[in-house]
Amino acid sequence: MADLGISDTSSDIAARQRERLRGASMAERVELIEQLCDATTAVALAGIDRQHPDATATERAQLLAARRYGSAFAQTALGRMLAP
Repeated sequence: MADLGISDTSSDIAARQRERLRGASMAERVELIEQLCDATTAVALAGIDRQHPDATATERAQLLAARRYGSAFAQTALGRMLAP
């Protein structure tokens, strides 16, 4: 993994995290990825809800797709989008 030079994690803790991940089973790694994806989705939806409190479930899904994949793709794939 590339070192970007910016971190709020000490090098000792980062090394422990890397070792723990290296020792994790494939099932544990998949579970971790799933948890990270769920957390990312929850944060994105919270932002959408704050910016568009009256959005319907369909509009929320469209706005989430636009954040993930870009507005052009979301419009093509899902139809009309809300104005940003």
